[in-house]
Amino acid sequence: FRFLSAYNNAPNTIFKDAVSYALDAAVNNMPAFDGKTAIFCDVSGSMNDKVSAKSEMTCAQIGILFGMSLWKANPNATEFYTFDTELRGFNLSSRTPLIDLVNGIPVNGGGTSTHLTLSYLRQEKKVVNQVFILSDNQGYGGNVNAEFEAYKREVNPNVKLFAIDLQGYRHLQFPQKNVYHVAGWSEKIFDIIKLLLSDKEALINTIKTYEIPKTRCNNPNTDEQESEIAT
Repeated sequence: FRFLSAYNNAPNTIFKDAVSYALDAAVNNMPAFDGKTAIFCDVSGSMNDKVSAKSEMTCAQIGILFGMSLWKANPNATEFYTFDTELRGFNLSSRTPLIDLVNGIPVNGGGTSTHLTLSYLRQEKKVVNQVFILSDNQGYGGNVNAEFEAYKREVNPNVKLFAIDLQGYRHLQFPQKNVYHVAGWSEKIFDIIKLLLSDKEALINTIKTYEIPKTRCNNPNTDEQESEIAT
């Protein structure tokens, strides 16, 4: 994701071309998914906010780059959409450089009608194995939980949903089973996704297997050292 920032600040064509090639090469590090995937990126007005106080990147830029990277890594089994108060699909070519795909997606502004994502999949009877929703989760209008339940009931009861909250506001729109809610953003998110795809209890199991380091400390009441204790 630093590649996109580097591209936007590159001083000339030579540097831009080098960064563009690096972005396309990085696609090989994207996780692979079983079955079909639908990716929905929020392009509402609030997504123009910076992803952090220390970054010039907006939430929309991060979300679109994330979504387009996943799409380009698995183009024949992945569909990419954007949404605000409307849902938009795109006719894309996997031969297009990633940077051009990212810069070609308009950020329209407006409201955040998250429910349109799952409503569309349900109405079109699109069977997907996983859904990614990239948003700041400041949704309004419609009932996204009801749409998710309806999709599972009518189309695919085993679908997995990844709700990526790019601002880390911790708004939980999907409290249901088979939903993975990730608040905040860093490049480590891909490692987390890989873990969760292999084991839905991966984060809990990782914590359980973590060995607490031990240290030695002095007893303030004596001059003798205490035996090893867990910190």
